Amino acid sequence: MGTNNFKDFVKLVTETLELAKVSYVIVGGLVTIIYGRPRTTMDIDIIISQKDNFKILEKTFKANGFDIAENEIKIALEETSHCTIFHDTYPYRIDLQGIYSGLDKIAFDNKEKRKALGISLMIEKIEDAIIGKLVYGSQQDLEDAKSILENQKEKIDLKYLNNYAKELGLSDKLRKLIDS
Repeated sequence: MGTNNFKDFVKLVTETLELAKVSYVIVGGLVTIIYGRPRTTMDIDIIISQKDNFKILEKTFKANGFDIAENEIKIALEETSHCTIFHDTYPYRIDLQGIYSGLDKIAFDNKEKRKALGISLMIEKIEDAIIGKLVYGSQQDLEDAKSILENQKEKIDLKYLNNYAKELGLSDKLRKLIDS
C-alpha cells in the first residue's frame, strides 16, 4: 500500500472498524467526494455507537498501525468530544466521535452500505448529508451540499429532504440552494 493513497487509507480504516465489529457511519468530506464532487480532505469523519467495545476498537486500531492512546476513544465519548487518530505511515487521519445530537443519530440510523472507491462503506444517506451540510453552513459546506444536489438529483427523495429541512428550520436555506 502506498503511503499517500487515500483510497488505501479508507480501505484500512473500514476494514479495521469491521474487524473490531463496530457500527459506524462515515460523514463529512468523504461523503461529498462520493456523492458530490472531487475535493481535498485529509480526514475521514466517523460516528460510532457509544455501545460498542472501545477496548477492542483501540486494540484493533493499534494492531493496524494507528497511533491511539489507551482509553482515548472512551474519554472523547465521555466528554462528548472527538478523538483524532493518526496512522504511522499515512498523512491522513480519522476524526471519530459518538452520537451526540439528533443530526448524528439520524445519520447513524439511516446509514447505507455503498460501494465507493472500490470499497464497501457505511455512509450517510444522501439527503442526510445535504441537511448536515446546511446545518454546519460554512461556504465549503454549502458548496458541498450544492454539488451533492446536482450530482444526485435523480436519487434524492425530495419529500424526505424537504420534510427534514422543515423540521430543522432549514427550508429557506434549502430552497435557496436548490434555486441557485
